[in-house]
Amino acid sequence: MRMVLQRERGLGAAPALTIVQTSGMHNPFTFPGQGRYRERVAQRVAQLKLPALPLYTQQRDIFASILYMDDALRAFFDEAVSLPGYANTVFIITGDHRLPELAMDSRLERYHVPLIVYSPLLKEPRAIKSLSSQFDLAPSLLAYLANRHGIKTPAQVTWLGAGLDTEPALRNLHALPLKQTKTELSDFISGTAYLAQDRLYAIGDGMTLDLLDDAALLDRARAQFSSFVRANATAGSAQALAPDGIALLAYGGERSLRSAPLVAEAGAIGVTDVRVRPGAGRLTVEATVTNHAQQASLPFAPLLVLSDERGAELGETALPARALGAGQAARIALQAAVATPAPGVYYVSVIPSHPVSGRALGAGQYRVRVQLD
Repeated sequence: MRMVLQRERGLGAAPALTIVQTSGMHNPFTFPGQGRYRERVAQRVAQLKLPALPLYTQQRDIFASILYMDDALRAFFDEAVSLPGYANTVFIITGDHRLPELAMDSRLERYHVPLIVYSPLLKEPRAIKSLSSQFDLAPSLLAYLANRHGIKTPAQVTWLGAGLDTEPALRNLHALPLKQTKTELSDFISGTAYLAQDRLYAIGDGMTLDLLDDAALLDRARAQFSSFVRANATAGSAQALAPDGIALLAYGGERSLRSAPLVAEAGAIGVTDVRVRPGAGRLTVEATVTNHAQQASLPFAPLLVLSDERGAELGETALPARALGAGQAARIALQAAVATPAPGVYYVSVIPSHPVSGRALGAGQYRVRVQLD
């Protein structure tokens, strides 16, 4: 980071692109001052009030590397404010994959990495749950430069990405091929459907997974993935970014997302704008439920779950099953099944659920904090 800062100061305020690839948080997890950071792991665990699991001792080098990277980024941004072009700089921080040395609950976790965009040009902070990938960085950055700074962009491009989605709620307008390893290409996401080793799942809030038992949807996902694999093989063998008969993607510098053919209608249901109103005797919870798919949703039952501060469930309420048309949204209201509890901290979750099995469909809103006075 010190080397990058020195180089940036020498560039002045001229337009430039700088890419920094770090390897400290990568096997074999060696970095300067490693002993000192290993000692800090236990201190950090205590500070965060985490349980003293054997994992933190057995994998101490990994957690030490995370602390080291935090300090390196902190030191970089402390100094970056004095760079000549700082006021007009866009900083992007992301990773290529999750740390596979730590146990994962699902294959999808390998791809679940942060994408942090920071700039003095930003007018307000925002947390975004919609899915995008590294494929989408170049289209969005060039669209910004074209719209704001007159950079001439090509009329046609061969990108797999279409641009970053800035929708705060969970959704996915992309079709994403995913490589589990350098030699294994067996995973694919379309909308909020996740095809992993020929099994189909629905992606929920927090990147949770629910198995989808639907042969028709599985066939559609297989067909989409096979189409990409064939095109990818052609590009690799023919050394042609646009194989014969396949048109290039039109691009004029505008930021536009092409809707991927969503293969999981159930997974396209999303819950947003949850609001809690204490009432006479019971809590009333309002939320907006939206079908992001290009076709009618499967039937679902809006479900409200009330939990205490420790996460213990106090009760749940479900509305009658319903379906939403393509792109349709509805405002719903649910009353908690239990009487208004005593003052304190509580959590509500609003979940589109399967009318029979009760399992989650699509993207619910989980653990919305409620302070009752």
